Amino acid sequence: MKYLIKVWLFTTIISPILVFMIWGVFSDISSLKALLELGTVLVIYILFGLVLSFPVMIFFWIIQMILKNTSLSKNIIKLVLSIYSIGSVWIALYTFDKRFFENEFEDIILVGIYTLTIVFGVWFFKLNEAKKTVHNSSL
Repeated sequence: MKYLIKVWLFTTIISPILVFMIWGVFSDISSLKALLELGTVLVIYILFGLVLSFPVMIFFWIIQMILKNTSLSKNIIKLVLSIYSIGSVWIALYTFDKRFFENEFEDIILVGIYTLTIVFGVWFFKLNEAKKTVHNSSL
């Protein structure tokens, strides 16, 4: 469960920060008021990300738990989680905002950053092995 929480929090906190940093480079933030408004929107993005990604992370956890109990290597498990994560980001953002495929620069940045961040989190954090139960068969 720790792995899931690390990937989830990393993605939902770091992604909006990176998105707003990139948007800030391309926008005109010349006043303190505009910067404070940007900060408020950033907090809203983080909160929405935590709430809206919750169902996605439930399936992430289920996939992780099923695969951890197989003989697959950690790299294969992380590859499967990465593929699931890429698809889930695209589907979640498309479901939330259908205009997302209109190829607007802001939309591409948003999807790209969230996708790269979650995949980075999948590979960066240590995936713990399933605990093996030892049966004591003393008669």
